[in-house]
Amino acid sequence: MVLCLVASAAAIAQPAEPSVLERYYREARTALAEKRLDAAAQAYEKLTRLDASTAENHAQLGLIRYMQGRFAVAVPAFRRALQLKPGLPQVDVLLAICLSELGHYSEAEPGLIKGFQHPPDAAMKRLVGLELLRNYSRSHQRDNAGEIAMRSNRLYPDDPEVIYHAGRIYGDMAYQTMRRLSQVAPDSVWVHQAAGEAHEVQGHYELAIVEYQKVASLDPGRSGIHFRLGRAISLRGEPTSR
Repeated sequence: MVLCLVASAAAIAQPAEPSVLERYYREARTALAEKRLDAAAQAYEKLTRLDASTAENHAQLGLIRYMQGRFAVAVPAFRRALQLKPGLPQVDVLLAICLSELGHYSEAEPGLIKGFQHPPDAAMKRLVGLELLRNYSRSHQRDNAGEIAMRSNRLYPDDPEVIYHAGRIYGDMAYQTMRRLSQVAPDSVWVHQAAGEAHEVQGHYELAIVEYQKVASLDPGRSGIHFRLGRAISLRGEPTSR
């Protein structure tokens, strides 16, 4: 994330006390360059009080608090910046990320969607995509989460963080689907076959054999079931950590 999200407020502000303001701008710039975020935030807090009508001061303060993970403090700063200048770049997206992290999922969603569909750069698209994934997952919007997971996987196929979060989404969707299957058709061949396949993957061959035998009994002509049953029998007795 680039520290200078917005244009230098020093260059555009029309302060009543230019020497005092310029001193705080210098302090903020120096602190940011040295990655002393607390000191930079303190300087911008003073600037937002002394020059409250400059939107960039509030935006920069919000950005610093965002970088610190202090989302609850960043939100009012971003809101004030947008009130003063609605078109400030990226501020609405960063506000949406903060709202999502604070659990305000519905309020965050429009800004996250906008940031994902129309990002200023590839890094922001990735960042917002991950947050949108978490937002949908936490708010139990599984279909939307699955869609973003698939799109993110296509965009970043070798990104470990994307793969991890997408895998969690896919795993949850698979679990919920199988749970629904067991509710609507608890004694169907589909339930027994799914159970058999799950047991086989985990190396629980005896349990897999039981489930596959139930499938074969219910539907003797079922494609592939006798192969699966035979394979489980042949693997029985082998170490499960093979």
